[in-house]
Amino acid sequence: MTPSRLGPIASLVARTTGISNLLLGSHSLAIIYIRFESEGLTEASTMQLVIGSAFIIFGLLFLLPNTHISVLRIFYSALARPLFIVLSLVMLLFMIIYAVAIPNSFLIKQYISLNPKYTGAAAGILAIFYLIFYIIPGLSFRAARPTEIRPKQRLKNVSRISNAYLYIVLVFAAAAIYSFLFSKTIPSLEHIEANRKLLPLSLVLLTLVSCLFANFQRLVNEQGYDATHVGHRIGYVIFTTSFLAATLIPNVERTFPMIYHQFETSVPVEEQIYQITGKAEMRRCPEAISIAYPKDPDRHYQICRVGSIWYRIEPGQNILVSGKRSQYGHTFTTIRLAN
Repeated sequence: MTPSRLGPIASLVARTTGISNLLLGSHSLAIIYIRFESEGLTEASTMQLVIGSAFIIFGLLFLLPNTHISVLRIFYSALARPLFIVLSLVMLLFMIIYAVAIPNSFLIKQYISLNPKYTGAAAGILAIFYLIFYIIPGLSFRAARPTEIRPKQRLKNVSRISNAYLYIVLVFAAAAIYSFLFSKTIPSLEHIEANRKLLPLSLVLLTLVSCLFANFQRLVNEQGYDATHVGHRIGYVIFTTSFLAATLIPNVERTFPMIYHQFETSVPVEEQIYQITGKAEMRRCPEAISIAYPKDPDRHYQICRVGSIWYRIEPGQNILVSGKRSQYGHTFTTIRLAN
């Protein structure tokens, strides 16, 4: 079964629905980005972030042909269809609300003048076609009628694009592990705060990127036929997003400053005195010390493998550190006891 089983009108409804959701979602994320500098990530903007992300994900489910057919197959049964109907009605409600409100958006008004009556009417017409093709009588589900069940076979991913993304994810994971074990870089407090504020948005963007690459995934069976299922793509998204999310903080806070200081020749070498607040000998982090930030002594940061000086220092002592320092952090080159 291929996406061509969708008729021309059904395909048009699916693409129009997908594009509309992508536009509404992109508008929501753009508003959050513009207001972030002045307002930060407030409760209202967090809710808008969730709704905008839902718009984009929902839109991709309709725009990516193979994924769209797979979604229809999942919700084809009488038990699963009610969940699809509820999700659809919620999406249509938000789509109509946003379509009526979007002409009054400051981001839209500075470029084009729209009448809320027309945008609301357009959303209403699309909603009617959506109801016909996806709810009652649900004409698009004809393309998802179950086919003959075949025994499970070993599958192979033959997509170079999705495989390349997997390798990139593994490289990021390796970089995070390396920076944790061997990097002697302490990120600046400003860099940490900026990263933590953008963390929710970063996780959403990582998920969307993983969804995009998941669509390129193509699993073939032993006979060479395409056997890709939406479950495979969901697993791909969960795997890649989980790895990237787990390594996001160490890569942004440790790996990025370390690489930046390594290759940016204009970064000055500076000295700074840090107070040691703790030391430990751990299997995964040998010769570890915890140091306090000079600007905020209550904030500590841990560094592994500081070398032979570890045996000569104790908590409460000060160390003099020399190394490249920028707005992103301080990479230690030499560490010695302060006088």
